[in-house]
Amino acid sequence: LGKFGSSGKGVGQFRKPDSLTVGVDGVVTVMDTGNSRSQQILVGNKLKIQPLAGNPATKLSVSGPSRSWQLPASMIAPLGAESLYAYLPKEGQFVVLDENGKETKRFGANKGKIPSVTHDTQGFALTRKLGLYVSDTPASRIQQFSLDGIWKANHVESSGFFDSKKKEGRVKDPRGVAINDEGTIYVAESGNARISAFNPKGDFLFAFGPQVGGLTLQDPAALVYDQEGFIYVL
Repeated sequence: LGKFGSSGKGVGQFRKPDSLTVGVDGVVTVMDTGNSRSQQILVGNKLKIQPLAGNPATKLSVSGPSRSWQLPASMIAPLGAESLYAYLPKEGQFVVLDENGKETKRFGANKGKIPSVTHDTQGFALTRKLGLYVSDTPASRIQQFSLDGIWKANHVESSGFFDSKKKEGRVKDPRGVAINDEGTIYVAESGNARISAFNPKGDFLFAFGPQVGGLTLQDPAALVYDQEGFIYVL
């Protein structure tokens, strides 16, 4: 349906954005890392039946924070209002914080040869029903854990029936992960410049990109799924 943003320092411009989220009101928040700020984008086309305008209303996010903790995390994802999951790249571990910032659980490792090792992640998503899905970016695979940190499976690795020239059913340089209400797992593949979709067992469903209508995905790094059933790709 369209795109917004450009490279730069001005309002509505971004430098090295690395993540985004969308609220129930449809406001998209982009972490504008290179400019040391976050920006909120008000998408005026609420019904999403017409292409986006080239200059959607934009405002800087200056409220808050409502809570803050010192945590050397590279990726975070909330579980409702009561828990926050974060990935600590130096330790190669996931940590779970309660609503007061107290650590309640820690799990994972980035070294070793066992299947549960996460070498590094550029994105993960979680739901109460399905648990935690993690992009093990260097290994080009998706890992599945329970919310308690118990490893369940590695999905879409470069092996097996789908290890073919078409490369369907496997991922290359996976980054952002999103899960919709039906349990479909979407993965932003930087290496293949596409978005791939899988069921909770890791079976390939479909993919789109690099060409999406009149747009071209160049280096998809993050994505988010909104309540109306639309995907935003960074």
